Amino acid sequence: MHEERNNAMLNGWIRLNHKINDEQDNPTIPEAAIEGFTRNLASKFEDDVQNSTKVLIEKEARLYFSTGTCKLQSELRNVCVNPTLLDPTTYRWQVHYQLCPFDGYFPLTREELDTSDNKGILIRTCQKILRGFVAEYKKRSDKVKIFFHLEDALEFCLSESTISFDVIDCSNLADHVGLVNLINACEKKLMDTPEAVLYTESMLWPSLAPSLLKYIEEALCCPLSMIPTIYGLRLATHVEFGSNKPLNLGQQMANAFKLCWKKVLPFGNVSLSPSPTLTHCLDQLTQKCFTSTGFRQVEGKKTGERCGMTCYSPLTFNYVLDSMAQRVGGELNNLPKLSEMNIHVIDNCEIKIKKTRDCEMETISVSFLLVPGHGLEKTHAACVFDAHTGLPISQREEISAMRVEPFHEPYPWRSKGSALPLANSNGLQVNNCVESEDFFILQIVVECSSENISGLNVSTNQRLPCESAHDVIISLNQPNDIKPLKLSFPYPIVVNEIRATLRRKDRLINLVLKKALYEPWPYEFHTQHSRWIVLDRLKLWEDKNTVDSLGLHLGTQFKLSDFKNMTLTNKSALNEVRHTIQSLFLSATVHGRNEYFGIGRKDSSQSPDWYIRAHLPLRISPVGSPLLILSAVDHRLAENLIEQGRLNKDDAFNDYVRIYAQPSNETKNMILTFTPEEEQLLRYILRLNSTKIVPTTWQKKNLPLGENSPWLATFISPLYDDHPMDQASLEACQKTEGINPKGKSCASCKKISENLKRCSRCRTVVYCSVECQRGHWTLHKTVCINTCQK
Repeated sequence: MHEERNNAMLNGWIRLNHKINDEQDNPTIPEAAIEGFTRNLASKFEDDVQNSTKVLIEKEARLYFSTGTCKLQSELRNVCVNPTLLDPTTYRWQVHYQLCPFDGYFPLTREELDTSDNKGILIRTCQKILRGFVAEYKKRSDKVKIFFHLEDALEFCLSESTISFDVIDCSNLADHVGLVNLINACEKKLMDTPEAVLYTESMLWPSLAPSLLKYIEEALCCPLSMIPTIYGLRLATHVEFGSNKPLNLGQQMANAFKLCWKKVLPFGNVSLSPSPTLTHCLDQLTQKCFTSTGFRQVEGKKTGERCGMTCYSPLTFNYVLDSMAQRVGGELNNLPKLSEMNIHVIDNCEIKIKKTRDCEMETISVSFLLVPGHGLEKTHAACVFDAHTGLPISQREEISAMRVEPFHEPYPWRSKGSALPLANSNGLQVNNCVESEDFFILQIVVECSSENISGLNVSTNQRLPCESAHDVIISLNQPNDIKPLKLSFPYPIVVNEIRATLRRKDRLINLVLKKALYEPWPYEFHTQHSRWIVLDRLKLWEDKNTVDSLGLHLGTQFKLSDFKNMTLTNKSALNEVRHTIQSLFLSATVHGRNEYFGIGRKDSSQSPDWYIRAHLPLRISPVGSPLLILSAVDHRLAENLIEQGRLNKDDAFNDYVRIYAQPSNETKNMILTFTPEEEQLLRYILRLNSTKIVPTTWQKKNLPLGENSPWLATFISPLYDDHPMDQASLEACQKTEGINPKGKSCASCKKISENLKRCSRCRTVVYCSVECQRGHWTLHKTVCINTCQK
């Protein structure tokens, strides 16, 4: 059992480090693997954890990776590997080579660590947390139901079971079964509440796309703004900004990212019509589900093969289409016709193969289900194909030669048709609704006999200060017996950009609604659960070398390869916003410690779009990144509010003078923007960040926050590139930082060498020379314990 586990860990280490040769007989390779896994675990702890504590943590982790157990020796005399971690049929080790029992409790802060004894820091800490979990569970046990399903999870999700869940965590199952299969199945079991969440994770996404945004669009075959319509979910993780977490150069685990999904509101009184955008998305999904030509080749493997997308099948497409039809209204016949569908594909079949002694296929028996009115003629022929290679593995067999038997088992997931509520009033009826990536375009019929049709009114369910809404109400003054028509959309629309036209002669209303692509959703603005960052409780950014450390965080907003030639840096709107964030941080902390800023368009004669006051010192965000608190006034919004009479001009000016025009603000620090998209994106980020925080005491006291206020209590943090460096760049950076990907560097001077000597007492640290060991002994002796002592 130990040998099987060690071989699995070794093979995983070799896969992780492609430059290492598979030398099973070399005794140094298992040691290097254990050392690497240990360093990877230790790298997950915050920088404020003392080095002496990290050494003890590494020792405890090394014990687990060496023996397969994390039990303290004093608790159990005979230590053995848990046999349930082996596959019962093949006896192969079925736990990922980098996983350990402590992973379920990370991240752990310095305050959470139980350092009362040098032995077993991690196990005691996790036991303490587990006791807390159990105590909390006992308090709520009468309200908690536990359900065990021991078979396929997706099969359960697609069944007619009425059980639903508030939280579904799928780990990195998407890498194995494909993201479409996963979210389409889980959406049906998610509670219809705003708080219900689905978590998915991917470790292999870089093999499919250069960014998380592109990964999602490639895996789901549609842009972000079409996900609510096609899949009934919205991505609550804002991948369009990159990552909010800093890159850990010492961590050897794959660059895994967790995504959060939430259910969206259904269409209300709207039946969606075919559109070019929807047709294009479904055609892309068709290519992935019905053919093997939709994936590009990377290092000899199809990209989709690494992210579970080869599990996409005709059955996948059927489930997606049926689920979507229930949300968008109408029948399946009304959905756009798909291209290149001249071949019938059946993937839910049973295959039995009888082989000869030479392992040649002798006979192939195939069983599959067909509905009674399947439409296949006796002249049709069937052939078995390999889904991965696209090559046939059997000869053609005509339908007329097949044996037919009745099958009376109930269908596991019967289509329920559209559950969409449609208006049946005698006045206003949606005749056509076309959705694109940016708009909803509707045509509404006025059904009445009166010639006097006038007084078109459009209202929404907007709740200020949010500028988007899900519901639109259409009404007419004449005829006065026509009831208002309420329309609901899963993706919110921009309230101030609604265009409605009444065509009396044709008795039609044309309605154009712009999607709120650059505005937080109403749920984000008006839910207290989203305000999870309490600014007054954040730790201060205490860094002895602020320039270097802050520069590293700001620099990893961009791809490392871009710094080789700054003139070739990607000039996207997102990267320009990252430059703006970089300027704010450096100007506030390094270049003169400026406090007041203006942000406006280059060469514009208008006043700045934003006036911003920065509040030092820097803080540490909950994810470990530097955070700069801001008080900002949206000058363009202030002008609009004054023009609409919703803001007093004198009060607005007095607030500006009191908050921004201070004596210390002698020089005007201007940060320039260059494109409208950049300005929209920056405004979106500032407004979105304001929905995540509880303002500071000073901001609550001094900022005129409210529904009709242009002021924001907000913050900025680096928008990290989610894949800033390739493997070669990572290895070079690790070498610069003194981090050896093989886990072998001198504990004293950090020199990387293949000939390092271990401490003979504890065997937990290595040195390149006797001099280094002697020089490091003062620090090391407090934690150096002879592992042979009992």
